Amino acid sequence: MPGSPSPTERAIRPVYSVRRLPDEYVVWGISMCANPRNREIFRPRLPANRIFVMASAEIQPTSGSATDFGRFGLTKESLATAERSLLLTIDFEAFEPRLLDLWLAAMQRWAYHSAAGGWTFSIFIALEDVVRLRHERPAGYADFMEQVKTLHESGAKFYPHNHGFFDPITGLQAPYRPQRIQGYGKRASFFYDIVHRQGMDLQGWLFRLLEFYNSFLSEAGIEPPRSLTFRAGGWDHGATSEENRRYISAVSDAGFAYDTSATRGVFGTKSFHVGSPFGSNVFRLTSTLVEVAPCWALNCGAGLFSRSSLGSLRRVRSQPHVWGSRHRKGAFVTVLHFDHLFRPEDGQQDTESITPSTVVARVDRFFDLISWVNRAFRFESITFDELVIRE
Repeated sequence: MPGSPSPTERAIRPVYSVRRLPDEYVVWGISMCANPRNREIFRPRLPANRIFVMASAEIQPTSGSATDFGRFGLTKESLATAERSLLLTIDFEAFEPRLLDLWLAAMQRWAYHSAAGGWTFSIFIALEDVVRLRHERPAGYADFMEQVKTLHESGAKFYPHNHGFFDPITGLQAPYRPQRIQGYGKRASFFYDIVHRQGMDLQGWLFRLLEFYNSFLSEAGIEPPRSLTFRAGGWDHGATSEENRRYISAVSDAGFAYDTSATRGVFGTKSFHVGSPFGSNVFRLTSTLVEVAPCWALNCGAGLFSRSSLGSLRRVRSQPHVWGSRHRKGAFVTVLHFDHLFRPEDGQQDTESITPSTVVARVDRFFDLISWVNRAFRFESITFDELVIRE
């Protein structure tokens, strides 16, 4: 019947209104397809110079002042960046020595796509896991470091990451580390473990951590980054005003140029959020330390039409500076976890059934997705080393 909607069009639920925007605005078409079972993305018939987006009443922009750092009065001025940049960050953590073959396959394929597509990644490597791997799989450790160097040569930069005190020989941490502690408002990870569980000086531990980090770089045969950047494990930078002040002071005095750990709210409740929206996520903490807070998280092991990916894409709606104009400058910090590549997907597989070929296919799929996202939003992929702050 002429004029009848297609099956794809019928799958679209009329929840959000659609409005016309100026020519320079970008399409946010994926949110138009509400049915994850439908593999066809609905592309409305629009004039070439007109784009539609989904307008949502959920858009509530916040700023760096909405993070705990701002709430406690620890932020200084907001800062602008020289370009419209995409900072793809990866938490390299939880790499089980028994899964080393999967990690090596993923790292090799990741480096291939990075070099071929001009992608750059800021990799936050959990130093406790590096020490553990070296201790438990000394032969495999050499292969791991070879792939680290390959990633570096493809454009990646490695930065320190840590979840707390660990044995300098085995890399093992305390056997009992509950994530929730009564009266502590964050996940009990980096800050809690060092300051409360171990009773150590935070700045002293950061200096010790940098020794492990420099040894890692030396063993991999790669140069240290120009702009030292830190991410606290578990997004734990302390819960109280004094703890946050202590964290900022320690990171700054340890010589870091950037921190990318900011959160707000109480862990385990609806108030807890990581980072700050694009356009308001870069602000000064001290005269030498700048916060470049995360803006978005994406599961690199999930398919495009998985609940995880669709949820991530929907959450961009609350950041109009991302999709509203392709000319808005800033640092769009995206968080990935490399170990997501090795997890069962949609309950269909156990860990033992995941093979290197499965992991390679997931890497290929991720780069297809991030390429699509970047074509829509038009960012330039950089690392923290290339980030230019406008004073």
